[in-house]
Amino acid sequence: LQRWKAEWPSLVHSCGSLVFDDDDGASLADPVYPGQRVGPEQLRHLEPFVSEEVADRGAHLFCQEAWVDPQLACKEMLSQAKANGADVLLGPTHQVVGLATRTEEHVARVTGVVTADGTTHPADVVVVAAGAETMPLAAHAGVQVPLLHKPAVVAVTPPLTGADGRPRQLIRHLLSSAKVFMWQRPDGSLMLGDTRAHEDGSTAWGESLLQRATELVPELAATGARVERVEVAYRPWPKDGHPIIGPSSTCLGLYIATMHSGMTLAPEVARLVAVELRHWDVAAGAARGSEAELLKAQEVLRPYRLDRDFEEGARKAAYSWK
Repeated sequence: LQRWKAEWPSLVHSCGSLVFDDDDGASLADPVYPGQRVGPEQLRHLEPFVSEEVADRGAHLFCQEAWVDPQLACKEMLSQAKANGADVLLGPTHQVVGLATRTEEHVARVTGVVTADGTTHPADVVVVAAGAETMPLAAHAGVQVPLLHKPAVVAVTPPLTGADGRPRQLIRHLLSSAKVFMWQRPDGSLMLGDTRAHEDGSTAWGESLLQRATELVPELAATGARVERVEVAYRPWPKDGHPIIGPSSTCLGLYIATMHSGMTLAPEVARLVAVELRHWDVAAGAARGSEAELLKAQEVLRPYRLDRDFEEGARKAAYSWK
């Protein structure tokens, strides 16, 4: 998140995280992602409304943790793109429904995108950064992107307010337990996430998330918090767990950029992809050149290309889903 903080500081909420129900101290020893153990007294100071039972067990604190609201981030970035001269097409009629392709000397090439209104928008290179929709879109060009199905369920509450009508801050950190993880947005609303992957977006399941959150933070009951809506999202999850970034070798002009950690990595990945696109060779369907910035970007991206061995990586992956 360092690049987020440097380039989009107004979008980053640097609140740190507290992890409960984790007795494995190994995670605290990672020099890249340092954490510290906090005892009951310090925990009560950090989060006054956490239950006594939870506070008595202490927690792991990761001070560098932060979060970004993806909707606000997209809105801000699109606004800046327009200011820089980009044409931004939004709405149902402009939804991309396919890729325009042609074959040149037995080699496939993407030549643009097709939108719902039937318009073909020509392009020398098409970057597909469509999250979970990357797989079906790339399939239009005959390119297989090995993504797994990774749903996430989040319940959202209305803003919590105090007697003065202003947002009431109930929690200060990202809180994560074995049953629920939660954070509070600036408007006072709470986001309650499940800790296991499933597709139950029912109101009943949302209420169960609120109940689990209330067990963690009993003061929630006194606020009259309720579930306003339940959202089911589908996260892109490359088969071996690592990002997929780069041009297709079987369909020229197609560039894939998809990963599970999309929000976290977005500014850095965008910078690297932009370097390749600045040096794009249309005929070759790839970036070409000997400039230092390109060579450095390609060195970073080399392990994450689409033509790597996903099966070997999948056998080593720590997570799986259908």
